[in-house]
Amino acid sequence: MAPRKKCPLCGSKQWHKNSTTGLVTCSEGHVLQNYINESGEADDVGTHTMKKRTLKSNRKGKERASRADPKLYHGQRARFHYYQCLQLLFRNQIAALVALWDLPSEFETICRDLWALHLNLIPNPPPAEPFHHSQEQDGYKLEPDEAKSMHSSPGKPRTEGHTNSQENTAAMFDASSSSSDDERLDPEIAVLLQEDSEISASDEGSDNEEGRPNKMHTETKNPFVSRADRPENTISVLVLACWTIRLPVVYRDFINVIESRSLPYLDYARFLPMSLTRHLTKHAVQALSPHYAPRTLSLHRLASRLANRLYGTFDILIPELNAGPVLWRVVQQCFSGTLTSIF
Repeated sequence: MAPRKKCPLCGSKQWHKNSTTGLVTCSEGHVLQNYINESGEADDVGTHTMKKRTLKSNRKGKERASRADPKLYHGQRARFHYYQCLQLLFRNQIAALVALWDLPSEFETICRDLWALHLNLIPNPPPAEPFHHSQEQDGYKLEPDEAKSMHSSPGKPRTEGHTNSQENTAAMFDASSSSSDDERLDPEIAVLLQEDSEISASDEGSDNEEGRPNKMHTETKNPFVSRADRPENTISVLVLACWTIRLPVVYRDFINVIESRSLPYLDYARFLPMSLTRHLTKHAVQALSPHYAPRTLSLHRLASRLANRLYGTFDILIPELNAGPVLWRVVQQCFSGTLTSIF
């Protein structure tokens, strides 16, 4: 840029720069002395500047790094791991019932078969997590269509009708409320089951020494699990397994052994090995740690819903309750003796 000052010889303020020689002259042709032309562009940057830029770039990279615990599982991998813990609970429950009620060895086989069918009937079955995780570790990502096909049944093409049917089933399962279940129940049975649940709640409240309001059966929403993923589904499978071998048991029998802690169920996350609990998030731990036994009416809904789906999907008919021995037990408890001693 030309200087803004007068020429010392002629006093002119009009300056012109020669693009060829680089000299600055006034309108009269006098050459300006001691003029230095500086450029703002630098071709060579010093080591200090380069080092400063490098440190700034590393600092930004550290700020963007994730602070999540790498040991905790999330997504489909977390769901598969949750079902691993739930299946361990189910195995311990089977072993406890076999020892508690002196059940035959075939009981374990029936429970495993019913559990496998139950997993196939839930709206969103557990994924094949080890396969997907190994593929992700190798840098391979499944396409959306390929990921959907992995959840379809093996050996059968996944058609559009099958997809819509499964989505409708999931929506019906989640949207089914307690009021709709009560409408399908016999009114007298619904009243009896509700009374049994209220009696159990009042007994629990009477045992509260501190006089606090009873919080039994208060269901807190957990975003990690749905109704089909809760631990109480294992009890419904055990109920159907007992009825399959014609064992004369009722819902109250399972609730009693749960409340007495003879059957593993309450706060079960504490008894899981450390190799499993270190990968569980707080929501998964809460889902595996129910503080109260399930209600009688809730167990009836789950067991009846599972029995209906087993019959409608696989044509498996669960036998009715073995009412004879159950009535004998009721009469014996009511009269505090046997029928022969009464008559």
